[in-house]
Amino acid sequence: MNHYRLYSPEQFALDKYFQEWALAPNIRSNRDWAEFLEQYPHKKETLHQAVELVRLTGLSTDETANVAFLETWQQIHQNYSHINSRRAMIYKVAAAVAGLMIIAFATYRFQSKTNDTILYTTGYGETKKITLEDGTSITLNAGSILQVESAHFNSDARNVTVDGDAFFEVVHTANNSPFIVHTNNGIEIHVHGTSFNVNCRNNAVKIYLQSGKIKLTKGNAEETLSPGDEASIVNGANTIAVRKLADTKAEDNLAWLKNQYVMNDVPLSVVADNIKETFGKVVISTDTSLLKKRVTARVPANDLKVLVEVLSQALEIKIEEKENRLYIRKAEIH
Repeated sequence: MNHYRLYSPEQFALDKYFQEWALAPNIRSNRDWAEFLEQYPHKKETLHQAVELVRLTGLSTDETANVAFLETWQQIHQNYSHINSRRAMIYKVAAAVAGLMIIAFATYRFQSKTNDTILYTTGYGETKKITLEDGTSITLNAGSILQVESAHFNSDARNVTVDGDAFFEVVHTANNSPFIVHTNNGIEIHVHGTSFNVNCRNNAVKIYLQSGKIKLTKGNAEETLSPGDEASIVNGANTIAVRKLADTKAEDNLAWLKNQYVMNDVPLSVVADNIKETFGKVVISTDTSLLKKRVTARVPANDLKVLVEVLSQALEIKIEEKENRLYIRKAEIH
């Protein structure tokens, strides 16, 4: 998120991720922008103006139309800088109040949904182990969110929502209270006493069952997993694909629990997605052929410097970091 520190209100308003937060905030975007303001508190007024632009002007999905509108908006701001100071002050106060009201409404709407929930998050390169009141243990991987519905937890049902990567060790209760894991694309995982991994990344959800039994539902689709099974569900699809994993593949999927990141003949494009999710760095290359290069290696899961060094040597590429982005190009051969 560091690259946003130089954005103007107009640039924020044209940014897709910012638009999504302004129009339909969720637990991940609320956390991201709250952390951004903690790091750059002087950008609060800029965000207020940007939210005002997005919400009060009805920006469309037509990027050309948005750019044209925001150019006009900039002209209006410039024109107001030439009018008398009293009128300019009235305009600025009105704009600030409108922005504050919108932010307040968004905050209220978010809090009203989460008053009876507990939120756990992990930052980039961080893992965290959580023990719930029923004794269930959950380990969150980097850049992940767990939301626990605490109001009726351990009574009729135990409901949690996960976004990112999490390993669950669910405890069976005396009253047979079901434990239900929800994902952001409508999947429900029904368990009692079980250990399994949930990975919500890159427009798909993968669920690996280590022990016990779980039932998955997505719309009208339903599957029951046995130990060693992995289920895959692509966002937007209503089908659940299930396959049996070899022991070595299963170990690779759970390697992050031992602070290891395993790449087993995977394309650099997949590694790039992992870097974005785990470290918050966007990987960019003008040579798309480089992203098709495949790599096999095992590195520490939370050490980007080591990962970059291994990729550079194994794939004979040059990786440079600028403004929170990683730029990849062919290595120069001397």
